[in-house]
Amino acid sequence: TYAKNSTGIQAALAACSAQGGGVVFLPTGTYPRTAQIHIPSNCHLKGAGIGATIIQVAAGSIAPTDADDTASILAAGPSAGTHYSNASSGSNIMISDMTLDGNYTAFPAWDAGADWTPFPTCINIIFVDGLRVHNVEMKNSFNDGIHIHWSRNSTIRDNYIHAVGKSAITSSRNGISFQGGEYAAWNKNHLASGNTVTDIGDEGIVCSNCLETNIESNDIFGFEEYGIEITDSDGVDRVMYGVNLINNKIHDIGGQQYSQGINWAPNANNTRGCSIIGNSMYNIGHTPMYISRFDDGV
Repeated sequence: TYAKNSTGIQAALAACSAQGGGVVFLPTGTYPRTAQIHIPSNCHLKGAGIGATIIQVAAGSIAPTDADDTASILAAGPSAGTHYSNASSGSNIMISDMTLDGNYTAFPAWDAGADWTPFPTCINIIFVDGLRVHNVEMKNSFNDGIHIHWSRNSTIRDNYIHAVGKSAITSSRNGISFQGGEYAAWNKNHLASGNTVTDIGDEGIVCSNCLETNIESNDIFGFEEYGIEITDSDGVDRVMYGVNLINNKIHDIGGQQYSQGINWAPNANNTRGCSIIGNSMYNIGHTPMYISRFDDGV
């Protein structure tokens, strides 16, 4: 028997990992998150359904002075307080059937000060090969709904992401973020499909320095900046290939001078084998689609 809070969840995940992996099931109820929960390789954290199993950030449990990358609800790592790394990566992690509540209204002084390096997202994944997130509600976070950095072979499917990116000062306030850069073997083979993404601080879905990534059949609406953004976050000129935007519905994006449905503007001069097919865009405040450096093999 484990405590019905983040400490108990972490202990259950540790026991699961020690047995070689498996499923940690969270029955119906609300679980206070007082510390970031790290999911080890080969473990599946499963709830009883959206709105039934709720992990909620507890008031007073995060602060601007906390260490970098410690303020998310869920993260990936071999043990409590430890993220995976390029030298020691994780694999085969699944999260499903629950609500993750960042509870931002419990932190009224949040935006007083500099950018938040503790990075309070709903899910923060670093250096994982094989992530699956399915049927998860992510809401009320100051930063991204889900932030996937230096990872590959991720499937983000049929999730409901809303009311995220609520900080006025933080630099990453997106629904779904795929981020990469200097590690060439990572940030590829991603799929974001069937997600509902609405009421976001910045972009609905961001694909930065991605390779071989499909963003398809998502419903993205109801905020001010870009529905989908394809970019190079680090400004490095490199080849980007195999990024496909297919059958997304992007609508009711407006309120800013540069509100756009799709913003395709990577720094790479070589964009190869990419496509934009069958997307529906309407009620866009500025430009339905802006394309820059979209060249070879498109």
